[in-house]
Amino acid sequence: MSELHFDEAWRLHREVLKERDMARAELDTLRLMALEVMRERDQARALVRECYEMLRRIVRADERVHRERWEELDRLRDKLRPLGWIPESPALSGEVQPEERCPKCGLRLSAGQPCLICGAAAGEQE
Repeated sequence: MSELHFDEAWRLHREVLKERDMARAELDTLRLMALEVMRERDQARALVRECYEMLRRIVRADERVHRERWEELDRLRDKLRPLGWIPESPALSGEVQPEERCPKCGLRLSAGQPCLICGAAAGEQE
């Protein structure tokens, strides 16, 4: 191999090595960026889980407070009923009355009132 071919081959070899090193550096940068994105995704998921847990605690606390208020109201009724402040109420039949709904838009209607949105009455058909 002549000196000219050897120098040119060596130069090409160094150029290939330089390009390989640049490609490896870019690949490492992309890997780091991917790791950063995955870390941010994991943080976002953890934050969402915390928010849902907080909402669940709020709802449970709200249900508990609501239930406690009804219990307090029942205790108050029990105290006031013997004094004559609250009349004895008749027992309910337990049957659920179906709500009247607008046949066109589905809005709940008051007894005998037309729909506030589309003006249809409860008995009308589409």
